[in-house]
Amino acid sequence: MIGSYGYVASKIHKGKIIMVGWGPDVLITPFKSSIHRNFLKMVVKRSTLLVVDSNNMMVILKKLGVSDKKIKVFPFGPEKIWYIFPERKSISIPLKMVSHRKLEPEYDPLTILNALRILKESKVDFRFIFASFGSLKDVIEKKIRKYGLNDWVHVTGYLPSERLIRILRESDIYISASIYDSTSVSLLEAMAVGLYPVVSDVEANTEWITHEKNGLIFKKRDSNSLVASIMKLLNMKNLDYADAIKFNYSVVRKIGTFENNVIKTVESLA
Repeated sequence: MIGSYGYVASKIHKGKIIMVGWGPDVLITPFKSSIHRNFLKMVVKRSTLLVVDSNNMMVILKKLGVSDKKIKVFPFGPEKIWYIFPERKSISIPLKMVSHRKLEPEYDPLTILNALRILKESKVDFRFIFASFGSLKDVIEKKIRKYGLNDWVHVTGYLPSERLIRILRESDIYISASIYDSTSVSLLEAMAVGLYPVVSDVEANTEWITHEKNGLIFKKRDSNSLVASIMKLLNMKNLDYADAIKFNYSVVRKIGTFENNVIKTVESLA
């Protein structure tokens, strides 16, 4: 966290300081109160370099008075073990969907679950995996039983990286319903393993996904909009699907790899 950890670092270290901001540090905290906002301003002034992972975070920081010379945008995406060139050429039947966002309110898994209920009622043949864990896990599992989705939807809980990568590679579509976000590592991981992204219309997602070019965008908090995007994908030509996942793989590999961007961050201090 920029605020508390950044403040401590500036007090005990007199040399150069790199501060790395996560989504809530910039997108949520400074808007809680003027006290939060002024504290953040004070802390970032003491940094040598402020690293964020999305352009929408940079815009907010500049509005708060931070010099753009102090800000670097580096998306800390997948590590190199995630990159496996996508060979998938078409969508499978049943349609295999996955989300590995945490089961927390800010990622809105309940909108996804309600969309899955609608798909089942519409006789769409699919399987969905929540490959994650979080405070809403019990709520999700109860609603799965309530909606009669036991044979369609599965919640894994925590998974080691190797198992998670395998589940993602066996799927067709990655879904994220976040209501706010910076650059999502989960999205870049999905792109790196060859999944087609269907994501909510928060700014950070649209920095990576152009609607109907390399993914689909739906309205956040809107299950019907998500259903419409999934139905659109089911009618997509195989060539468009395959081209999109190959394009996404190449983009993330070029500018999103974790190890490469850590090196760039350190070099920025030279």
